[in-house]
Amino acid sequence: MAAELPCDFCGAEAAVLMMNSLTDGSVVTVGAACLPLFFGGALLGAIGSDGHAGPPTKCQACRRSHERMTTPVAPLTAEAAPPAELENPSTDIETASGE
Repeated sequence: MAAELPCDFCGAEAAVLMMNSLTDGSVVTVGAACLPLFFGGALLGAIGSDGHAGPPTKCQACRRSHERMTTPVAPLTAEAAPPAELENPSTDIETASGE
């Protein structure tokens, strides 16, 4: 059985993710508790944003991340659209399928 690799971020837990860089071959290992930190930093680095500061509704880095993922579909301040009305609200399968 292979030896467990420690998390590169905290060093306190076993890694659940190991990623290699295709450019230089370096390896990073990440534990389960550190996954949000790792992927959050990777996302901010990928879009060229500044570091996280404050709650997501106030943090400019989070706002830019959200807008790049959803714009023009759902800006951060938009209210959710109400569900569309169904043409045939029947729950009877035969009636709903027209058979």
